[in-house]
Amino acid sequence: MQITLSHADAHEACCPRCHSPLKTIVVHGHEQCMICKSNIFECCSGEQCEPESASISAAEHHRS
Repeated sequence: MQITLSHADAHEACCPRCHSPLKTIVVHGHEQCMICKSNIFECCSGEQCEPESASISAAEHHRS
């Protein structure tokens, strides 16, 4: 199998890994390049889940 890569034009978004025109697909919550399958947009960018009750009690603590 042969994959032909074409470089993106100067005004077109491109994949940071293979430099082809950026076309993405969503896989398991993140977006990846259709050509090289590189993870382009992570699902959460490392954000941490914080329970709502913890946020409320922290806000109440700051008011005191």
